[in-house]
Amino acid sequence: MTQTPDDGSAQMTDEEKVAASKILVVDDNAQNLELLVAYLDSLGCGIATAVDGLGALEEVRDNPPDLVVNTHFLPAAFLGGEIDAGRLHVPQIVTVTDIRMHRFWYAENVDHWFVPTEWNVEALRRWGVEPHRITVSGIPIHERWTRPLDRSQVLADWELPGDRPIVLLSGGTEFVCGPVVEIARRIVRECDGAFAVVLAGRNEELLAALAKLPEAGRDLKGVAFTDRVHELVEVCSLMATKAGGITTAECLAKGTPMLFLRPVPGQEAGNAEYFQSKGAGAIAANTDELIAHARRLLASGEELERMSQAARRLYRPARETIVQAIRSAVNARC
Repeated sequence: MTQTPDDGSAQMTDEEKVAASKILVVDDNAQNLELLVAYLDSLGCGIATAVDGLGALEEVRDNPPDLVVNTHFLPAAFLGGEIDAGRLHVPQIVTVTDIRMHRFWYAENVDHWFVPTEWNVEALRRWGVEPHRITVSGIPIHERWTRPLDRSQVLADWELPGDRPIVLLSGGTEFVCGPVVEIARRIVRECDGAFAVVLAGRNEELLAALAKLPEAGRDLKGVAFTDRVHELVEVCSLMATKAGGITTAECLAKGTPMLFLRPVPGQEAGNAEYFQSKGAGAIAANTDELIAHARRLLASGEELERMSQAARRLYRPARETIVQAIRSAVNARC
């Protein structure tokens, strides 16, 4: 709702201005879009989505928003070029979802940047962005990850042992992170008393392979795609996962120590190195190292607790920070 001289917006309350506004959210990942829409829903305004720069451009031209929210680097640069050429007149913000942002994140004509860490502030300043246009917010996650849970109830619901350490494995990353079935079996064999839970997603072949193992049920279990992963992360002692931005932010919210097996060079490797340097995670070059890390950490309650505390210290309430900033930006524009 862009203000015009006689549209009556001067008499509207801030809440009415927000409710009458429209926000365009841009990301190439459907799950990210769903997440973004969910945490902006509390604003009560109109929300449109686009999956790339061309889609965003079409939406901006056909139904001009009051603000564009980007969580992918390509659309921001594309729209920034259109703004620079005078063909668009819309403010945009960028929410960075890499712990260590690369140069391609930078774009012209971005009004404000929300970044996960102080490291990104220094990068943006080197690229010419003024400090007042940067907020260290963390990475936004769904509110379910910050709701308190009853541990005993979660264990009962998932039929998990309450007297054994639980190691959660992200099975959907097998081709990147390694042979997940072998890792799960070695964890229960070589880590004293451990129980392994494998997130298999929609991989029916993996689920079937896990179900046929002699350890199935007694020492490990596979879990199909679910929107209740936050419950499993709540009760696990350790998680072996990709070093993706949102996944690691979710682990921080739960204070869950992380293990990273052979992070992909580039963004994921940078993320993993950051968490290792902060004491919230450990990198393994191969399966043997991952098992050694897990065995050592599960045997040392003090070290595991230090990692958990380090993870909690790194967590930032990004969703609340960004929503409030968007509310203020919309009010200022309307």
